[in-house]
This record gives sequence, C-alpha cells and structure tokens, in this order.
Amino acid sequence: MMRGLGIGLGTVLSRAVAALVLIYEALSVAAFSRVNTTLANAGENDPESGTLAQSMKETVADSIHYIQTQTTLTLGRTYRLRVVVKADGRDAITLLANTLNKYWYGQIGGTTALLSSNTFNIQCVDLGGGWFAQSMDFTMNLATGIVTFRLGLSLVPVDTSYPGDITKGVLWGSVRIYEVP
Repeated sequence: MMRGLGIGLGTVLSRAVAALVLIYEALSVAAFSRVNTTLANAGENDPESGTLAQSMKETVADSIHYIQTQTTLTLGRTYRLRVVVKADGRDAITLLANTLNKYWYGQIGGTTALLSSNTFNIQCVDLGGGWFAQSMDFTMNLATGIVTFRLGLSLVPVDTSYPGDITKGVLWGSVRIYEVP
C-alpha cells in the first residue's frame, strides 16, 4: 500500500497501463498460429482482462515451440508488448517482437532476464495467484510496418530447438500492444 494514498501498487500500475493507447489486442486462439504447440481453454480467467485463459503446451517434437501473430504498426513509434501469463510446467518464456532488430525478454518466476541489449523498459508485474503481466517496449523500425510477435516456451531464443514435453507449458491471457507516448 502506498502511504497516505490508500491505494495499492497494482492499482497504480493498472492505471498507468490504462493511460497508454491500445493499438492491438489478441484474446482468441484464432489470432495465433502454432509451431509445435497446442492451445486449449485453461478453465481459468486472466486476472487483468477477465477473459478465459488458454493453456499452451509443447508437442513432443525436438524443435522450436511457440505461438505467433502479426499486426501492422507505424514506423518510428514506440510500442509496449504486454502479455499476461502463468507457469504451467514451464517457468520461463521468451517474447519476441521481430522488427529490424530482435527484442528478447525472458521471465522466470517473476524475475526478468534481458537477453538483448536492444530491449528497453522491461517490466514484470505480479498480478497474484501465480499470474504475471510481462511487458517490453520496442521501436517499430521496419518500413513495411508489419511486426511478428512470438511467445515461446523457454528462456532460450524462440528459434532454438529442444525436446518438447506435452505436460509442460504456460497459461496465457491477453496479448496487447500499446503505443507509448
């Protein structure tokens, strides 16, 4: 609790995110293509958006394991990729915003690990109940404006192969892109 204000830190952070301009939101399975992963209803709601979370599990393939989606953004502007996740056998993820440079972000049990010096303003907010809102800022620098976002199931780069385990994965809720003023 912040002294004298009567509000918690989570409330302050939620208000700060609400002040950003929402550019893109993907809450459905249909928005994502899958590479050596399966998606199913998790039976639990994302505490930030209130939507039904998805269970993302690896396949047994000795390969890469991720989901991805694309959107178009404006060249030269800065954006925040924010994903709400919870461990479900895997306690690490990798986020990728594939622009001219690759921006990596890894998370293990609520801590952040910077895997590229190109990423800035990395945040991990504990939402309670094992849920984390993880985000990173990046600048759109591809002339096409098309950016691919990936959520991988390990702390290694998204394009690194490893043997999958069908019992391991993460629960994920909302995937949002905000423009950073």
